[in-house]
Amino acid sequence: MKYPAAILLALSLVTSGAQAQQTDERARSAARALAEDGVTALQSGDTATAIDKLERAYQIVHLPAVGLWSARALTKGGQLVSAAERYNDVTRWSGSGDPKQAQAQTDAAKERDELLPKIPKVTLLLQGAKSNEVTVTLDGEPVMSALVGAPQPVDPKHHLAKATRGTESAEQAFDIAEGQQLSVTLTFGAAAATAAQAAAAPVAAQAATTPSDVKADQSPSYWNTQRIIGVSLAGAGLASGIVSGIFTGMAASKKSDSEQYCSGSACRDQRGVTALDEAHSNGNIATITAITGIVLGGAGVVVFLTAPSGGSSVAVTPAYVNGGGSVLATGRF
Repeated sequence: MKYPAAILLALSLVTSGAQAQQTDERARSAARALAEDGVTALQSGDTATAIDKLERAYQIVHLPAVGLWSARALTKGGQLVSAAERYNDVTRWSGSGDPKQAQAQTDAAKERDELLPKIPKVTLLLQGAKSNEVTVTLDGEPVMSALVGAPQPVDPKHHLAKATRGTESAEQAFDIAEGQQLSVTLTFGAAAATAAQAAAAPVAAQAATTPSDVKADQSPSYWNTQRIIGVSLAGAGLASGIVSGIFTGMAASKKSDSEQYCSGSACRDQRGVTALDEAHSNGNIATITAITGIVLGGAGVVVFLTAPSGGSSVAVTPAYVNGGGSVLATGRF
């Protein structure tokens, strides 16, 4: 800059002839004071005051020099989406050929191009509902149905997405950083129940195929009921371990796919976001089935080794403890 910021603003407000003819002296004087105070506040680190004063000054006199500093204050305050729009507004100004205003427009275009890659984008997705069936909000502000499923710019901060359909609602909080692209899914109805029950599916399947009260053969055969149950449980544990291995491999593959589009959790492309989401999902399933396999396998070994040589009465009951699966075996030997 050839002039200190406050001096440049004062000169800009005074020398724009067309603007002076349209704005009364009192308003121009007030705008000049607001703009100078705003720039001073910004340079001293008081961003909130700078945003407020420069915004009010710009509403009085729509001059590029004021709009430029307003955009800079918004950027400093983390309001990147509003800052980009203010920069665009400045570049579209078509007033008199004042060289100071022309220079402000040039600076605004340059700073806008530097800002745009830093603005994060979020894609709000619906599962179990259609966009025309729900009302979607982001931080309490309505989201047009046409924007559901499409990337939209947001400020880098903590957000809350919510969708409502009649008496049903789904919400998801998320944090997003500069330059990040993120997908957030809002799940309704049966889809939500399916997601919540996915972790319990392997244990539930085992419970469905295991009698709740099995009475052993009264004959003294080596392969009595308890030993058969023990082998069955161990087999189910082995099957869970195989399933865990499969999902572990799938998770590793998706993680590898994401690395060409992502650096850590920051992704440059929607394909990377999708691959990371699938990697996390497969990894969770692998962990759950591995724990289930260990529990079932251990229970099978215990049941088998404690089997008597004679008759027995055994009760096998699946149980859930602290979110995990377990098997409780009791009986008379």
